[in-house]
Amino acid sequence: MKPFDLEAAKRGEPLVTRDGRKAVFIAHVPEFDKAHRVVCRIERIASPVTYYEDGRALHREPNGSDLFMAPKKQTVYLNVYGNSGLFAQRNNSAAVFQTKADAQINADNNAAGIVVRAVPIEIEV
Repeated sequence: MKPFDLEAAKRGEPLVTRDGRKAVFIAHVPEFDKAHRVVCRIERIASPVTYYEDGRALHREPNGSDLFMAPKKQTVYLNVYGNSGLFAQRNNSAAVFQTKADAQINADNNAAGIVVRAVPIEIEV
């Protein structure tokens, strides 16, 4: 899990709790007591929840309600290349492309060794 980043939360980047619930940043109030300076709406909780500025719900131990930055997902495209012959298993390789079109162009240029092309894969960035 990516640590809570107050500035990113203020910009509207998505948040999640340690136990996987969606969280929405509402406000940062520096004048409040340090345990209540960050205000969020948490999935399945009817009232606002307050946090320390580092995203902790409680002072000492980790808690299921602690805040983290939600993972960002991106789709990339994978081409897998193989070679025939005695050492084929050792010579396989793969390449990742940002767009399906780029993966297909590369596959077309390397058609002899292509095993699969432009396979979409979702990764966290």
